[in-house]
Amino acid sequence: MPKPIIHLENISKYYTGTGGVGLGLRKVNCSFNLGEFVIITGPSGSGKTTLLNVISGMDTYEEGILYINGEDSTYFGPKEYEEYRGNYISFIFQNYNLIDSFTVVQNVELGLIARGSTKAERREKVLQIIEEVGLSHRKKHRVTQLSGGEKQRVAIARALASDAPIMVCDEITGNLDKKTSEEIIALLRKVSYNKLVLLVSHDVEEAIMHATRVITMHDGMIENDVELAQIPQTDIALTIPESKPISSKTVIDLGIKFLFSTPKKLLLLLFIFIVVNILSTFSYSLYAFSGENLNVDYSGSINDFVYYPGRVVVKKVDNSPITNEEINALKNLKGVKNVIKYDLALEAYARYYFKNIEYSNLNASVRSASDLNPKDLRHGRLPQNENEVVVSINYQPFDLELENYVGQELRLRFDFEENANDVTIVGVLEGLSEVYVVDQVLERLHRLAIMSYSILELNIPGAPMIDRNAVLVPDPTLTGKEALLRMFVGEEREFDSVTTDVLFSNTYINGTLEDLEITVKLENYPEKEFDNRDWRSDVEYGYFVKSTLRISEEEFANIGLNDYFQVSITPENPNKDKEIAQKIEEGPYYAFALSAFQFDYGNVFSIVTEIFMVILVAILLMGIYFLSYISIRNIIYSEKQGFLVMRSLGIDGKKIRIQIFAQLLILALISFLMLFITWVIIRLRQRYFFLEIIAKLELIHILTVGLIVFVLAAFLALRYSKRLIMSTIVAKEFV
Repeated sequence: MPKPIIHLENISKYYTGTGGVGLGLRKVNCSFNLGEFVIITGPSGSGKTTLLNVISGMDTYEEGILYINGEDSTYFGPKEYEEYRGNYISFIFQNYNLIDSFTVVQNVELGLIARGSTKAERREKVLQIIEEVGLSHRKKHRVTQLSGGEKQRVAIARALASDAPIMVCDEITGNLDKKTSEEIIALLRKVSYNKLVLLVSHDVEEAIMHATRVITMHDGMIENDVELAQIPQTDIALTIPESKPISSKTVIDLGIKFLFSTPKKLLLLLFIFIVVNILSTFSYSLYAFSGENLNVDYSGSINDFVYYPGRVVVKKVDNSPITNEEINALKNLKGVKNVIKYDLALEAYARYYFKNIEYSNLNASVRSASDLNPKDLRHGRLPQNENEVVVSINYQPFDLELENYVGQELRLRFDFEENANDVTIVGVLEGLSEVYVVDQVLERLHRLAIMSYSILELNIPGAPMIDRNAVLVPDPTLTGKEALLRMFVGEEREFDSVTTDVLFSNTYINGTLEDLEITVKLENYPEKEFDNRDWRSDVEYGYFVKSTLRISEEEFANIGLNDYFQVSITPENPNKDKEIAQKIEEGPYYAFALSAFQFDYGNVFSIVTEIFMVILVAILLMGIYFLSYISIRNIIYSEKQGFLVMRSLGIDGKKIRIQIFAQLLILALISFLMLFITWVIIRLRQRYFFLEIIAKLELIHILTVGLIVFVLAAFLALRYSKRLIMSTIVAKEFV
């Protein structure tokens, strides 16, 4: 007698439930050999399917011993049963257990994938097996396009592909007509002469002519075991097909193929992930726009310095002028982007209004155009003369596309100047409310700023008391020692010219303007073209009219304003300003990183705001996670049948988990790429519309959103894979 491949010795199986203990099998003893075609029959509840499940390792037993090719399986754990099913068992079910969205070739190929076969090995063998079961003409058709008999042929072909020595068939003809049933049984017998076939069936007659043995079950016991035909006495060689680990690449490819095999499901999942990307972008932007994270910082005055991110103010310890050589040395320091010689000009605020657009005036700080590179601009170019400016806008006050600011004419006045001038916007960028000008403008403002902080001492007999804060300004209409003292006192009167000296002093220089021929002119307050309530009034006239001592340009040039007593440094990285200040102070300088002086209520508020925004964003992301989980759950769970098929073929739970991760991460990648492409397009075309919130994000923020979406996808995959594995076959082994 040949050695049995399966031997059951006193096997008993019990089921427990709320109603008590139920009997599945009772003291079953039998053996099975290769070459046998065994029909297991009996009424419903007799134990025939339970017997099949115990033999195939789909279910455990409580008593007795199951021998597999002579090996005691009593000690088998989850891993050993997984290996046993993969090496010994191939399944054919009544409901076919095929993946409906796969083609015939793809379904049959699954049996070989479970064996770890390479793509080259699979290609030829699959086509051979399909031809063997008579489906070559249908190999490219999806399962949904096949008849019941054709589906069962595919199931048989897949079982043959796995090449396992035991074929377990559970009611495989239950859904077929009589003629088709007979054809399927005949085909099954034809392709399995060297295998053990265990066929559970209610209808013995349809398979009797092919059977070698019939076992009848009743109440969990073998009632009859009838041998119908002798199998050859010579041993049929037991061949366990070579099984190799399935590569991660193959598993990922399988998961992606499974995902793309159902276009409607794919589009629905992709839509959900696009929504997740949009919601994540919105949530993250709440944090990104809440403070410094978009290079949008609080601007303001710190000890009379106008602050912008990274500004470092430098002066000599002994208050001596900073030479051009020293300025060049500062420029060459590592991390320094620019050195602004005309530093005091940065303390001047610019006030302007659009000449061709009805809107209130705007205030902005002054910046050097040398701080900019052309690539910093969103539109336009850098200014080339005093009548051109670049504006930085942190909000759009009217319905005007950003690119349309270029070419707009402004009326612009700086704090240290008496009159407003016409200028043209030649470039625009987003950020703080700032006006970038050329060095010639900064030089003019710098000199005016020095004298604006000066105290004047002079005495004109008969004239009203001189305002010590009168501003000393150059006047191109005057020559030599000519000077004009204009005082706005509410009356008009002019005094004869007086020759006198004028003493001036400020933080930087002290001096005397000798023998000035000063004419004093008292004036009414100037008539204003615009009412004080008019928003253009502040630009045209300022908040008040100061007294001015006007001297010739040549006399003004002789004051000695060509020295640089203070400069400002712009770092390449604004966050490195304190490090640069420390490095500079190693020399003969004081260096003030203005950000170090920002600890005030605004700074504390910004910290509290940032903490609040982090918490808010975290709550929003949790909400997005649960909403996406609910939305995706039923779609992913609809794949349960496909994963159950893979498990029955020996693809373990870890490989199923990898597939789910691959599916959700590829969806996250595709949706993120769509977001990224959208971001690039609107950044290039500057057509924001309702997508302006995306346009304001920088690359680092878009990548952060992508990371958030990938993390959410990973959490979703982890949750889904655990539940799916628990709900598929032998799930208890992986809990």
